[in-house]
Amino acid sequence: MNGVIDCQLGTDEGCPFDYFVCDDATKCIEMMYFMDGVQHCNDGSDERSDLQKLDFGEPVDLLDVAEG
Repeated sequence: MNGVIDCQLGTDEGCPFDYFVCDDATKCIEMMYFMDGVQHCNDGSDERSDLQKLDFGEPVDLLDVAEG
């Protein structure tokens, strides 16, 4: 990760923070495609049954939290 794309599709430069990185590091998958029932990673790691979508819970009103 030096800012220079050396590998096809720029895989040597990593993925954006909000993307899933395939276990074989060949692709970056948008989270909307993670665990969607369709294999997008060459190794199938985006559909592994031991992985689950993150649950961020309900939205929080920050004003209510700040007011205590």
